Amino acid sequence: MSFQKALEEVKQGRFMEPLLCLDLCRQIRKQYFFQDSNILTLKTPITLVGDIHGQLNDLLELFEIGGYPPQTNYLFLGDYVDRGKFSVETIQLILLLKILYPKSVQMIRGNHESETVNRVYGFYDEIKVKYAPAFSTQIFKGLFLFFISTILLLLLLLLLLLLLLLLLLFLSYSLQ
Repeated sequence: MSFQKALEEVKQGRFMEPLLCLDLCRQIRKQYFFQDSNILTLKTPITLVGDIHGQLNDLLELFEIGGYPPQTNYLFLGDYVDRGKFSVETIQLILLLKILYPKSVQMIRGNHESETVNRVYGFYDEIKVKYAPAFSTQIFKGLFLFFISTILLLLLLLLLLLLLLLLLLFLSYSLQ
C-alpha cells in the first residue's frame, strides 16, 4: 500500500498496517528529521496547531475548515498523542502529510513526544492494543525516535547559550 492510500485509510479512522507504519517512521527519520535544520523557514500564511492529544476527529475537522496540505501550510506544535482514543491514527495522519507534503507540514516536539510521558498518559497502551506484541515495541520506539535529534539540539543550544552568558560575564568583569 502506498502512503497516499494509507492517508485515505487513516482519514477514515483506520490505523496503518504494522510494516507500513514502520516504513513511514524510517522514511520520516531519514528524509526529514535528521536532515531538517533546527531553525525552520516557514512559508506564510501558516496555520498553527497544538495539543491535539489524539483527537483525530478534531484534527480532521480542522483540515475540513482550514484546508488540507498543500493548499494550507501547517506548523504542528507538538503533543500529538496521549489522552485521546485515536493517538495512533492522529500521529500517523500528521506524519503521512509530512511525507507527502513536506513543504506544507512542519512539526516540533511537545512534552508528550517522549517514552516516559507516553507510558503514563496512554499512547503506549494504545499501541499495544492496536498492534501485535511483536510490532508494538518497534512502532512505539519508531514513532518518536526522530525527536531525539531535536532534544539533543535543544540541549546543545542551551549549553552554547550558557557558555555565551559566562563569556559575557567574564568580559564585563575583566573590563571593570
